[in-house]
Amino acid sequence: SGGKNNDNIIYTSARRAEANPFWNEALGRNDFKSYAKRFGKDKIDEIVVTLTWNSFERTPDEYREEMKRFVDSVHFDFPECHVTLVGGIYPSRDGFAQNYGISWPWFKRMETLRSFDAIREELSLADPERVSYVQLSAQYDMDYNCLSTEFEANARNKMPLLLGSNGLHISEMGSWQIADAVYRHVCAHFFK
Repeated sequence: SGGKNNDNIIYTSARRAEANPFWNEALGRNDFKSYAKRFGKDKIDEIVVTLTWNSFERTPDEYREEMKRFVDSVHFDFPECHVTLVGGIYPSRDGFAQNYGISWPWFKRMETLRSFDAIREELSLADPERVSYVQLSAQYDMDYNCLSTEFEANARNKMPLLLGSNGLHISEMGSWQIADAVYRHVCAHFFK
């Protein structure tokens, strides 16, 4: 509210962004002030960050440095901006195997995911007034909110059962469940 773009959002299509929407080539850094101005705003009060699975090629130390650099770049432009770091989505085991096969070691990925969550929590504890962490593992139902396929229980019983068909990509209901967790967290922060 208060910006120049206040119409209802009507979704018609999607496309992959060509580059970091915050990057300013002339400055050689993220530029959140210019980003806010594009939308008719003078400041940003809250940023919610959800980065996990596409970061798996990084070591925990590299991930820590990237997350810290991102948070610092937000606070460079808006020192009072609150940054919410959202925890990782733990995938359903059957959907993980169905989609990625056995070539991706499930337990190793879970170990990396836990280390990334620990890094997000560490960053929030280092600056609790401006950074917080939403742990999703206890608030997200990985078995019923990832993409799934219905199948018959067995040759004699046609009872429909659900099998996860993708352990990483969430269903629409999964998106709503994550939104609920983040909403509760942001409300608790702003309405102390």
